[in-house]
Amino acid sequence: MSDTLTFPLLPRRRVAGRTFGAMRSRARGYGTDLAGARPYRPGDDVRRIDWRASARLSSARGSDDFVVREHLTEEATRVILVIDHSPTMELYPPEFPWLSKPAVVTEACAMIQESALQAGCAVEYLDDGLGEPPESIADLLARLAREERALPSGAFVFLLSDFLAFPGDDVWREALDRSLDLVPVVIQDPVWEQSFPDAAGAVLPLADQATGRVSHVRLSREDVRERREENRARLRRILDRSEALGLDYVLISSHDSGHVLAAFIEWAMVRHQGARLA
Repeated sequence: MSDTLTFPLLPRRRVAGRTFGAMRSRARGYGTDLAGARPYRPGDDVRRIDWRASARLSSARGSDDFVVREHLTEEATRVILVIDHSPTMELYPPEFPWLSKPAVVTEACAMIQESALQAGCAVEYLDDGLGEPPESIADLLARLAREERALPSGAFVFLLSDFLAFPGDDVWREALDRSLDLVPVVIQDPVWEQSFPDAAGAVLPLADQATGRVSHVRLSREDVRERREENRARLRRILDRSEALGLDYVLISSHDSGHVLAAFIEWAMVRHQGARLA
């Protein structure tokens, strides 16, 4: 993986001066966040002495007293990858001219892992077991909320899915209650899922959203118009609900590596600026 195919892992609640991927710890140590002050003890690093505070304390007591600053240690957090294996996520193989969701997942996971490596973060996969039938993104999100293993507060959780079936708010809030940094990575074909082509009269192979079963259908102009409006409205609901829940989403519409990287860089810029780009 080229070093250029990375993006900064920026925590949602960033403190000025903190490096990408570093999170606040409750432990005292070296870092940028001031935790407080205490009297000097033999062996303390003299560079941590607060000379102004020491001077004021010495003047008040009439003796030589020194005060050292204590900081919260910066520690790397974890990155969790959650991959939706619903039938619609198997569309389309790379030889087709449309967006290949498996190729996007492969490319995106590689970029996330490389970016986590650059930030010193450990990466884990939430193993969905690939049961029969495959679990939906809502099931995976609920499983994440029930995870017994200890996940650090603020751990990044990248959820890779087309979100054609968007989980309910209660499922999202249950996971958010664990103080996880949830990042929906919305993977949708711009022609067939975010909109719909002008294909009235043509016989089209269309997949059922729930089962992935393909059937051939001839659509009228009215059918095409309704599908286009429904698909556009669905994408808008997904993005609006994400924002309402306080989630910074990543929208990917192509399996081209340059597009995938640009989508994650825009996500990082949104985090940096604190607002979604137009």
